[in-house]
Amino acid sequence: MTRRATAAALLQSAIALASLCVLPAPAHAGVTFANGWMRPAPAGAPAAEAYVDVITDDALTLVAVSTPAAATVEIVEGQVSGGQYRTHVVAQVAIPANSTFRFARFGNVLRLSGVAHDVRAGDSVALTFTFRDAAQRTSTASATIVARGVVGPAPVR
Repeated sequence: MTRRATAAALLQSAIALASLCVLPAPAHAGVTFANGWMRPAPAGAPAAEAYVDVITDDALTLVAVSTPAAATVEIVEGQVSGGQYRTHVVAQVAIPANSTFRFARFGNVLRLSGVAHDVRAGDSVALTFTFRDAAQRTSTASATIVARGVVGPAPVR
């Protein structure tokens, strides 16, 4: 094999390998988090709720949340109406520029479904938020919340 053929083969291999790599979305610098917490939850629990304030400088759409502590995270809109707390899962949430979007008890929540391991009081839980901006670019931001309190009642569905 000639040098040119070897170089061409190496280049083709490098291109093929690069096409298999998925780069993570860039981190979003204009997002911060505050007041993050959840109740402790045992491994195997069908669901647990997490709460956090998402503070953003830019208009963004929250399109996904993930954590190693659960199989999936659902974005849940909730409100109290007529004395009843009603919820429904949504695919995304629009967050206006220069605002705080609150995930809180008896309001909008993050539902961690399929708790992967025991989350005890004092444990930290990492959450990764994926956002889309007006130009349809995606970015991520990470938050760490803390489990506090005692194992509570099952989340209201």
